[in-house]
Amino acid sequence: MCIIFFLSFENSHASPILQDNWATIFDYKTGKYIQGHRKLPDTNIVRLAYQGGSHLKKDLKIGGQPIKRFPVKVGPHQKVTIENVGSLYGEEVVFAMEAKTGFYLDFDEGGLAVSSNEENSYQITDYFKFWIEDKNKNIINDDSTLFLLSTTSKRNANIQFYETIYMSNSSEVYIVASNQREDLSLSTLIYPNSSNVEVESNANYSEEDIPNNYSYGFQSLGKPIEVQRNMASIALTRITDIFLSPNNPVGVELPYQAPRVINTLSQNWGVAEVEVIQEVINQGFDNHYPQSLDIIIEPDSILDIEKIGAKDVSVSSSNGMEIENYKVSFPVTGINKNKLVVSLPSSTLKKLKDTNVVIKTKIPLKLEEPTLKDHLDNGVIKTVIKANNNKALTSSKLPIVATGNANVVVPKPTGEPRLGKIVYQNSFATELVATELVKNLKSEFPNDSVKINKVLDTKEFEVIGEDSVKVEIQSVLTGVKNEIEVPMMVISRGLNILEPIEIIPVKDQIAKQKEDLIYYPTIKQKISNVSNASETLMDDLKLVMVYSPYLNKEEMTFEIFVDGEPMASDKYVSKDEGDNTFSISFNNSTINEELLGKEVTIEHKAPIGVNDGSIMNIYQESSKEFAFPIMAYHTYKEKKETFIYTQKPKTEETQKINYQPKIEAEGIDKEEVIVGSEVKNPEEYIKTISELDFTFDSYNFFFKEKPDFSTVGEKEFIVIAESISFKHQIEIPVVVNVGVPKSELSIKQVYKGTNQSIYSEISPEIIVDNSNNKGRYPIGDPLEPILKSMTEDESQLQLNFNWYKQLTYKEYSVRVDDKVIETDRVPAEDFEVIYEYSGLLSLSVSDIDFDEVAVTSSNHFLHPLKTTDDNKNKDIEVVNTTLNPHWKIKVALPSGITNLNNDETYLGGLEFTRTNETTPVEIGNSGVVFAERWATNNDIKTIIPLSINLYQDIGNMVGEYHGEVVWSVEDAP
Repeated sequence: MCIIFFLSFENSHASPILQDNWATIFDYKTGKYIQGHRKLPDTNIVRLAYQGGSHLKKDLKIGGQPIKRFPVKVGPHQKVTIENVGSLYGEEVVFAMEAKTGFYLDFDEGGLAVSSNEENSYQITDYFKFWIEDKNKNIINDDSTLFLLSTTSKRNANIQFYETIYMSNSSEVYIVASNQREDLSLSTLIYPNSSNVEVESNANYSEEDIPNNYSYGFQSLGKPIEVQRNMASIALTRITDIFLSPNNPVGVELPYQAPRVINTLSQNWGVAEVEVIQEVINQGFDNHYPQSLDIIIEPDSILDIEKIGAKDVSVSSSNGMEIENYKVSFPVTGINKNKLVVSLPSSTLKKLKDTNVVIKTKIPLKLEEPTLKDHLDNGVIKTVIKANNNKALTSSKLPIVATGNANVVVPKPTGEPRLGKIVYQNSFATELVATELVKNLKSEFPNDSVKINKVLDTKEFEVIGEDSVKVEIQSVLTGVKNEIEVPMMVISRGLNILEPIEIIPVKDQIAKQKEDLIYYPTIKQKISNVSNASETLMDDLKLVMVYSPYLNKEEMTFEIFVDGEPMASDKYVSKDEGDNTFSISFNNSTINEELLGKEVTIEHKAPIGVNDGSIMNIYQESSKEFAFPIMAYHTYKEKKETFIYTQKPKTEETQKINYQPKIEAEGIDKEEVIVGSEVKNPEEYIKTISELDFTFDSYNFFFKEKPDFSTVGEKEFIVIAESISFKHQIEIPVVVNVGVPKSELSIKQVYKGTNQSIYSEISPEIIVDNSNNKGRYPIGDPLEPILKSMTEDESQLQLNFNWYKQLTYKEYSVRVDDKVIETDRVPAEDFEVIYEYSGLLSLSVSDIDFDEVAVTSSNHFLHPLKTTDDNKNKDIEVVNTTLNPHWKIKVALPSGITNLNNDETYLGGLEFTRTNETTPVEIGNSGVVFAERWATNNDIKTIIPLSINLYQDIGNMVGEYHGEVVWSVEDAP
C-alpha cells in the first residue's frame, strides 16, 4: 500500500456535519468511541498559505536538492522538505519528514505518494516522523503553536484500524476525526481531550464501532510527531480548511494570523514604501467575526509618521474588491502611540473572507535624524517595519509581531558642470583638472560631502567646436558614484583672447529684514594681451548677463570697472536686451586700446521684489535660502569672416540669500481671564507683531501647548507665529491671570437726584473726572472695604470738596443697567457706585475801610472806599454749587456807626447804587437787597464790585468811628 500526503492546495468545502453527531473520539477508559463538543485550545495555529497544486514538484527537495524526476528513492533518515507552505510569526516555515528505512516518493491523485518499494508494498515495522522547521532548519518547538497532521484513507480502501497509533514528545494530545470526502481533502475538526491520551496497543474495534472510510488526525503542541506502524494516507492541511464549513459546529472565533510585512526597496529618496498584508480568516458563521480587526504598523524610529495622514494610506483587497468601510488612525497616546492603525469592522471582514488586505503607505525619512547614517548599508537606508494585530496573540496574550524592511535607495550624488570651459585644439583630456570642471556638489544624505575623483576621458580634442568630457564624483559617506558630463569649446590656439567668463555671487549672504534682501553678484571677463592688436580678430565684444526675474528692476543698477577702476560711460554701450538680459558692448578700438590684458568687471545690484508670490519657486525651505539663477556669456564679431560667436561659452551660478527674517512680537502680560473660560484664538493673545517683509505672506498662529484655564493662578504659555510662506517661526510668551469672575466698578459723583456730574474745580470750572475711578473686583466681595480703600487715597478717588456738603464713603447707592439695586456686595454684572452731592450757596466779603476823612461843612458829603490794607475793601464773591442759578444778597447796618472813644453816633451813613439804577440806596438796620440774580449765566463763582460810599452830615466830632455791616445770601424765590 502507499501513503499519500495531501497538502490541501485547492479550496475545499466540507460536507455538512450535524452538531450533535459530527465526530467520534475514542475514550480509552471505556474502550468505546464517544461523541463530544469541546472548545478549541487557546493557542496560535500554523496555517499553511494557499498555493496552487503545481508547486509540489518545484518545492519538494531531498537533502536540500531539487528532485528532477519521479519516482525517486529516499534513503534511511534522509530528510524530505516541502517549502512555501506558509508562515509563522511572519517567518516562512518548511514542512519536513523522514523515515527509519528507505522509501519511494511519487505522485498519486494529486497528492504525494509514499511507499516502501516501487511495488507499493509496505512494512508494518516502519515509522515516519513529521515536523515544521524555520528557514534556519530549527524545529519549531513552541508550546503556544499547534500544527496539524491528519490521515485519510482512499475511497473503497480496505483499511484495518486495529494497529497501534501513537504520538511521542507530546504533553497534550488532540484527537481528530472526520468523514472522508471523495476528493480526498479533509474537513477535520479539532477536540482537546480532558486528559493525556494513550491509545492501547493492538486495540481491536469492530466495523460497527468504526465507520468505513474514517480517518484519524494527530496534532502536537510545538513538538515533532512520530507515527509508527501501518497507516492510512497522511495529509497536511491548512487550519482554515478545517473551519470553513458553513455549518461549523465549533462555535468559537478562529484565531487570526499575524500580518506579513513585505520587504520593499524605494527608489524615491527620502520616502520609505511600507506594505503590510493581512489574511482575513473565513469564520464560517457571521457572528464569529470580531467586532474589529486592528492591524497595527510600527515604523522605524527614523521614519516620520507624523508627516502622513489617513489620505496617504491605501487599503485594498488582494482580489480587487473595493474596501469602503475601514478606519485609519494615528494614536498620540497609549501603547499604539506613533503607530499606524488600520481598523476593519466585522462587516468588512465578512466581505473580505478568504482574501488578503493590502495596506500601503509612504513614510518620509527623518533627514535630520543623527542616527540616520547608522541605517546605511551599501547605498541603502534600511528601516525595520513591525506589524501585528489585536487577534494574533501568544499564550501570554502578547501580540505576535511580524517584521520586515522598507528600505530606501540613497540617490547618486549630483553636481553641475562649470560652463564656459575652453580647451585648445590637439590638447588632451588628461591635461584637465577635474576639480575645476564641476561645481555645486550635493548629496541627498544629511551631513554627507561629495568629492571629485577624476576625469574619466583620455581623448585628444582634435576638432574645433563643441565637445565634452565626463567627470567622476563620489559620496564620501555612502561611496555611491556618479558621472557629470562637462561641455567645453575647442578653439584654435592663438585666435581667441577671451578667457571663460566668471560669475562671483556673494557668499554667506544673510537677510534678516527686507532692507537686507539685496542681490549683487559680480561678473568678470579677463582679456589676454597680444603683441599685435590685429590678432584680436574682433570688431566688437559684448558681455551679456541674464539675471533673475524676481528683482525690483526699477531700482536695479550696474557699475563697470576695468582692473578695479571705474570706466568712463562713453567707452561702452549698455543695453536692456529684454527677458531679464543686460549687456555691455565694447568696440574694436576700446578693446585694443584699453582692455587688452585687463579684467572687466560688472557689478550688479538690485533689491528683491517683495510683491510677487512666484518668487517662492526659487525658495528652498530646507535651507531657508533663495536661489537666484544667474547666467553670463560673451559674444564677439570677427573682423575677417564676420562670424558672430554667440552665447558660448556660458557660465551659470546661483546667488543664494539665506532669509532669516527678524520677527518681533509682544504677548499680552497678566491680562485677567475667568477660570473655566474657553481659550481664544492664539492671535488674540498677541499685543503687537511686526509686519512681514513680503506682501503676499501672512501669519499662522498656534499654541506651542494649548493653555488650560481650569484652575486659578498665573498661567504662562507660548503662542507661535509662523510665516505661512517661509515657515519662519517666533515663540511669543504670554502671561495671564486666571481668577474668579469679576465685575467692573465705575464711580460716579453727581448732583443729588440727577445724572449731572459735580465740579472738582470752580475757578476755572472743571467737571469731576471719574474715568480712572474704575476697577474689577471678585463677584460677591463686600463693597465698603473697596470704597474705603479708594477714598483713603485721594489720588485714586477724592470724595469731598469744600463747595459741596460733605459725604462719607458709606453714603452711596449701586446702579446696574441704569437701575438702582439694594446690595452691599459686588454684583454679578458691571455696576456703578453713585455718590450724590448737595450744592452750597456761600458768600465771601471783607472789611470796609474809608481810611481818614475830614469833618465836613455840608450835609451828605460822600467819601469813597479807601484803605492801605490789601485785605480790606475786596469785591464780594458768591459761590453757588446748587442747581438754582437765582440768588440775592442783602446788607444791613443794624447798630449804626459809633465813635470808639465816646460812643457818640456818627452823623451820616452808608449807601450804594444798584446796577442799572440811579437812585442811591441807604444801608439801614433792617437790611436791603444789595444784588439779585447776578449769575444769570449760571456761573458757579460770581464776583460783585463792593461799590459802597460813606456819606457825612454836619456835626461829627473828630475821632475813630466803627460800625458792623451784616451780609447775607439766600436763594431767590
